[in-house]
Amino acid sequence: MHRAWILGLATMGWASGARADGVVVVEAAAHVEVSAHVDVVVGGEAAAIVAPAPAPPPASTDVGGLTFATPLTQPHWEGELAMTLPLALGDVGLHAAIGRQVGAFRVAAEYTLTDTSTDTGAGPLSAAPLDCGRQQRLGLALRYRLGVGLPELGTGLYVEAGLGRNTVAWKTRGTTRHDDVLLGLGFDMLGGGARTVGLDLGARFTLADTGGGDREATGVIALGLLVGG
Repeated sequence: MHRAWILGLATMGWASGARADGVVVVEAAAHVEVSAHVDVVVGGEAAAIVAPAPAPPPASTDVGGLTFATPLTQPHWEGELAMTLPLALGDVGLHAAIGRQVGAFRVAAEYTLTDTSTDTGAGPLSAAPLDCGRQQRLGLALRYRLGVGLPELGTGLYVEAGLGRNTVAWKTRGTTRHDDVLLGLGFDMLGGGARTVGLDLGARFTLADTGGGDREATGVIALGLLVGG
């Protein structure tokens, strides 16, 4: 507030033979108040800045506390070392594989070493070995895994198929070679983080064309150790 005082003194003089004194006091008060309110209007309505809604979380693959995202299906390199037990009479063999797991699929190069023999086929009592040798197989196999478990431990079933090349070094007949087709199924378990370890138990069946229109079917049980990273 601003206050102004104005004090004036009128002239003093004589008029009509009388003395007149005059005092004029003027008081003025001014009060100025300014208030401003501004609204931003866009298209007739008040505009508001709204933050974007957060993206919804990804769909969960958990089922009752379990998950399909286990070490079995995480991308990794994997090696396998196993022993093979023939379903028919025969010797224990050695099987090794190294491959790459991508999603539910594993592609692996394989090597199998076993002893083999032929007999007269006259019967179990009179059967005598005609020749024996060492068989080596090189192959390529594709394995599909269907597993469930925890993020650090997965178990599941698998099926696989592949192609291979067999080389048999006979004691008396020299060396023979033939191709085969592989079919297999089994169970495996794998656990860990950056480094994984587990086991593999499966059945493997091969069908080979040994030449001359003859076909040979063999089957083995493979029990082995899995390591990956």
